[in-house]
Amino acid sequence: MTDDDIKKLLVENYKLTQEVHRILAKQQKIRMWTLIIGIAVIIIPLIAGLLALPWMLNTVSSYYGGILSI
Repeated sequence: MTDDDIKKLLVENYKLTQEVHRILAKQQKIRMWTLIIGIAVIIIPLIAGLLALPWMLNTVSSYYGGILSI
């Protein structure tokens, strides 16, 4: 192998490495947003349920309070 061949291989290797870095950066962003959306899908309904629970219990107890004599 001559010096020119080695230089060409190094340049090609550098270009491919840059491409891999670009693809991995995109994949990392996609993975981050997937995690954020996944957590939001679980956490937001839990918080909404906890905030609505006192109101729902009050409503249910007012409906059945007379029946159960509470």
